[in-house]
Amino acid sequence: MELWEKVQAVNKANAEVFTPIKSYSGNFFLSGVLKCPVCGAGMVMSKNKKRGNKGFYRYYMCQAYHQKGKVACSSNLVVADWIEQEVLKVLNELIANMDLVEDILKKIDEGYKKDKTPLESNLAELNLRKAEYEKKLNTLDEEYLAGELEVANFNRLTSKLQSEIDEITEMIEKVERELAKLQTRVDINANMVVEILMNFNELFDLADEQEKKELIRAIIKEIHVSKDRKELKQISLWIGEDICLPAKKERGTVSQVMV
Repeated sequence: MELWEKVQAVNKANAEVFTPIKSYSGNFFLSGVLKCPVCGAGMVMSKNKKRGNKGFYRYYMCQAYHQKGKVACSSNLVVADWIEQEVLKVLNELIANMDLVEDILKKIDEGYKKDKTPLESNLAELNLRKAEYEKKLNTLDEEYLAGELEVANFNRLTSKLQSEIDEITEMIEKVERELAKLQTRVDINANMVVEILMNFNELFDLADEQEKKELIRAIIKEIHVSKDRKELKQISLWIGEDICLPAKKERGTVSQVMV
């Protein structure tokens, strides 16, 4: 699968989490993933014209304020050039720190096994119960054919057993779907995202404005800044629900991963 196809696959898998940002236009590739520091809504583009018609100042604005005004929130403008540069710095630090990426994958794998174990145990128990009921059903068939059971008793007993089997079959299918969903989440939101991350700079340099937004959304779940909008607090990645990268004022390496 080509890298851009993987970007699309990741975005499709994560699509239900996002609130559509209809007001997105132009080079605001953090729209939606950057969150308002006050109300938590996604942030959208905002432009203020510079004096002398020399272009625009770019900001991210609270979407709740943009849609509903002061009754919902304040504009809480975040300087676009600053936050975009800060986010790209953190991503590049992550890319440079291969040990950190391997640690992230290890933690994801541990979490997957932890979530998978009870599901597999439940599935084994259900399959065992189903096999026992099917064995009893076969025994009833044999007894009926041998003339050891009357029709009324045979129909009553087999009907009850078949209902039990049907119910357990539905439960088995549900658990199997949960296991498949869990595996898909790991495959898409871990391995694919890491591969995209490892090729991030190349992809980002070649991407147009819309593709940059898609690429960011394939890697980043949420971005949070301080309430005074002067500091990048943390970036939550898709690779692990609770894996965040706190940004430090003194940069060098990404020093902490919270799981």
